[in-house]
Amino acid sequence: MKSEAVFSYHERTKHRPERSAPAPETMDWANQPEPFRFYRGAEVTRFDPEPDACGLSALELFAGPPPSPAPVTTENLGRLLRYSLGLAAWKSYQGATWALRVNPSSGNLHPLEAYVLMPEKKGFSVSHYSPFLHGLEALHTLDGENTHDTVQGVPLILTAIHWREAWKYGERAFRYTHLDMGHALSCLTFAARMLGWSVQIMDGIGSDTLTRLLNLDQVSWPGWEEEKPICLLWIGPKPPESGLTARLEASVPSPCCTSPNALSANHRTWDAIDTVDEATEFPSHWAFAGLPPAPMAPRPPLVSAPEWPSGKATAESLLLKRRSAQGYIKETSRISLSHFKGILKSLMPGNPPFALLRQPSAIDLLFYVHNVEGLPSGLYLLVRTQKKARLMADLQRPFLWEEAVDDVPFYFLEPGDMRRLARLVSCNQEIAGDGAFALSMLADFEMTIQNTHYQYPLLHWEAGMIGQSLYLAAEMAGLAGTGIGCFFDDLIHEHIGLEFKAHQVLYNFTVGVPVRDARITTLPAYAHVDKL
Repeated sequence: MKSEAVFSYHERTKHRPERSAPAPETMDWANQPEPFRFYRGAEVTRFDPEPDACGLSALELFAGPPPSPAPVTTENLGRLLRYSLGLAAWKSYQGATWALRVNPSSGNLHPLEAYVLMPEKKGFSVSHYSPFLHGLEALHTLDGENTHDTVQGVPLILTAIHWREAWKYGERAFRYTHLDMGHALSCLTFAARMLGWSVQIMDGIGSDTLTRLLNLDQVSWPGWEEEKPICLLWIGPKPPESGLTARLEASVPSPCCTSPNALSANHRTWDAIDTVDEATEFPSHWAFAGLPPAPMAPRPPLVSAPEWPSGKATAESLLLKRRSAQGYIKETSRISLSHFKGILKSLMPGNPPFALLRQPSAIDLLFYVHNVEGLPSGLYLLVRTQKKARLMADLQRPFLWEEAVDDVPFYFLEPGDMRRLARLVSCNQEIAGDGAFALSMLADFEMTIQNTHYQYPLLHWEAGMIGQSLYLAAEMAGLAGTGIGCFFDDLIHEHIGLEFKAHQVLYNFTVGVPVRDARITTLPAYAHVDKL
């Protein structure tokens, strides 16, 4: 059964104190994958890398009514991509340079690619988005008719190249790829909000159809560099027209006239990734678990006072500012209760980006509180799933379950200094204990996967969305976050008394005052484009 393949993969790829998940023993630097995909022979349409500001403040990304919808134009599409999947900056140290993107990625390896289907009078034109060029590489067309005289929105397909992550992380790369998918979905949602647009995941269209629409089955490339389509999105000010997926399924792509660049000369095969990828492919006419598409709605206020340190900054500057902290200043890593409460509110289901999944939330958050003003240090739980009674039964420990914060289902479980525990369960990484707080994302796992095998990636998407919301909320509070993909799954389960596999941790995260490395120089994101 496909669900059994998922359970087997998840168990096999757990890190344990006595051994890590299967991964390369050394870094094969000669075969490090190229971080950017290019298509030889493609005509490139470049966007303006520094578009005018939309007028939205950073705080308005999180609270208040959405702005009036902007028209769907090439300029606004470029703005959306610039502040979701584009480059944020370049870094330089001792002659080495590397790019940072707006969307976070495990190890800065970026396994995702994006393809835009621009509506035309006859069907769609298919283009690959190049973050390096901040432009569209024209690939081919899809025949068909459009039913609207004006463009109502744009379909966008996200794909994955597992090899980019597997080069470093081995079998666990499938997990990290789908966490990155959640990061990207969150980034697209926040960037769309700047334009008064919304993002919708289009269920009802399978992986095989998306492969055909992108001509990925016609490309001759090494097997390990194969791209796998993940999902189809609709992005724009209005909902997609009725019958869009059926029209796409009936579309016929024109022949390939371009070819992608090679990413590595050699590779190492990880059969476990291929097995779980095949087991979790979206079938034709798949569907979410029952909630209708959520309209864009006003976001609840975070907190009224004190002022958020980055609240008056522009929305664009906040999205470009996000960084993964490399270390924290333990002595000053603290957060006010007001800002902490605002972060908790921003993580609750129903808000963008979480409404994107159109099904009940499956992830609760276990907090290791180190230094939150007004809260005792200890272990806490933010109940996002509305399943408190079940959690109380499943967590086989005599926890306190005391309400800790007004207006938020945040419960004090046990007092104590959790710094050592946070470090220990995060593969002994100091950063987990040096911040203001850390957390583990606890998924309603067994029941979810048994019911629908392709929910395994969706659980990671939700975890990645939570991660990106934490990144931005931390920046709003004058702090910085970092995702922790290396953790000892079962040590966390053991500490909270989980005796069964009903719940599983999918992602750890931590927030604090970052250490700034003055030796590293920050360079503009797109100064290189003028030299090409």
